Parts: sequence; C-alpha cells; structure tokens
Amino acid sequence: MDQALVIKASMLEKKMQEAGGEIEFVEKELTELSRFSDNLGYLISSKDNIALSSLGKGVLIKTELKEKELFVDVGSGVIVRKEPEEVRNILKDQIAKLAEARMRLIARAQILRENFFSVLKEIEKNQQTES
Repeated sequence: MDQALVIKASMLEKKMQEAGGEIEFVEKELTELSRFSDNLGYLISSKDNIALSSLGKGVLIKTELKEKELFVDVGSGVIVRKEPEEVRNILKDQIAKLAEARMRLIARAQILRENFFSVLKEIEKNQQTES
C-alpha cells in the first residue's frame, strides 16, 4: 500500500472536517444575523413602546422605549447612535457577504470531498493490483 496516498487521504479528511466546521459557524452566524434583522424589522414597524431587553444569559427585562434610536458598539469601546433602518441595512450587507462566504466554503468542501474520494479509489486500485 502506498503510504503517501494514505497520508494524503488523512490530510484531505482533516481539511474536510475543518471546512465543515467553518460552514457550520457561518450558517450559525447567518441565522443569528437574520433573526436580529427580523427583530429590527419588528422594532421599526411596531407602534408599541414596550420591549423585552436582554440582560444576558437568557434573562430579559421589560423596558419602556423612549426612542427607537440605537447605540451601536463599533469597536474599541466606541459607541455611535444609529437609526434601526441604518443598522438593518448594515445587517443586510453582512448577511450577503456571509452568504457568499458560505457558498465559497461549500464549493471548497466539495472539491476536498472529490479529491478525498479520488485518493481512496486510487488506494483501493493499488490494493487490488497488489493482491
């Protein structure tokens, strides 16, 4: 049996697993951003001035909205005011970019999978000729 082919198959399998993990992460992010965008849509269209606000770790508190302007942490402790529509547009761009990244990752994973099965066939062929 060709040891180099076995090593190559092992490396490809590891890369396939890594790609699967990356796809899973991106899909989770897409789900969270989509849910966030939906919630912003509700905030934008709602005439209600009462909302449930997260304190963290699944704990919510009922709050009265005095305004709908949002405070957004843009990094390094810098907080800026933004309208919900602005934030929702930013989210739409982020969702589009993540969806593109997801498609690239899926294509890469498919190529890795094809290469992996090609190497497995080659190993099998070599084993048959050795027998």
